[in-house]
Amino acid sequence: MRNTSNIHLSRMYFRGVLYMNLRIVSSSLKALAVAVCIALVLMLIFTFISMTKQDPEKYLEGFVYFCLYIPALFCGYCAAKEHKMKYIPTALLSGAMFALFIFIISLFYGGGTEPTGLRWLLYLLIPFCSLVGGVLASPKQKTLRRRKKTPHKA
Repeated sequence: MRNTSNIHLSRMYFRGVLYMNLRIVSSSLKALAVAVCIALVLMLIFTFISMTKQDPEKYLEGFVYFCLYIPALFCGYCAAKEHKMKYIPTALLSGAMFALFIFIISLFYGGGTEPTGLRWLLYLLIPFCSLVGGVLASPKQKTLRRRKKTPHKA
């Protein structure tokens, strides 16, 4: 006979929730590593592109935003693909981790030229881009196919 006391059931529930949350964090950390690698590769590519131009600073701001939001999109996509059951919280968590990572890095290397309020808005757009990537990676619903109606021959 199984022990189904309330304490035992609550422990089982807690273990399940803890395991699920650890999987979400694990998926988010893996996606963060992928996003950082993509950002570094994009920065290297855009560095070479901007050095071939006569005025390297002309396109620099656009390149920076591209290097910030495209990896955030891939971060949410990779996290949601790995953890298909709860793809929205996983994508948001991975985007928040990426935004926190970028914020910590910016503390060491100084800020940009934009005002502080705009900088916070730009940080808040990172989880949104990650969420868009997670929605793009969401499992697609299977739609019912309708049979084509054939006309009756008389």
